Amino acid sequence: MQLFIMTFSGLPDPYDYVTWFVQDQVGIWNWQRFRSQRFDELNAKGLSINDPNERAKVYEDMQDLMEDSGAFRFLTNETNPILYRKTRMKAAMRPDGTPLYIDFQPA
Repeated sequence: MQLFIMTFSGLPDPYDYVTWFVQDQVGIWNWQRFRSQRFDELNAKGLSINDPNERAKVYEDMQDLMEDSGAFRFLTNETNPILYRKTRMKAAMRPDGTPLYIDFQPA
């Protein structure tokens, strides 16, 4: 049995963390070969929900499916801080959490 410790870090939206594990990604990014029709359905559902609490439940269920498969064990959650200096610029993000550097200019 091979075991790997992998880290993930990215944008604040949970979709960025689970999109790699749908069945269409087997052999591409899903090298664990994880397959779950329910996971794929929840992935599509998560993208259509606006309520953050309801959406969180969907992604928690997806994480449970991954762990129950035996291919994953979640040990920690890596942080990805995004900092803004309010005195110099206005903070802005796209809906997916990507920072927008609208007040940045070349030096």
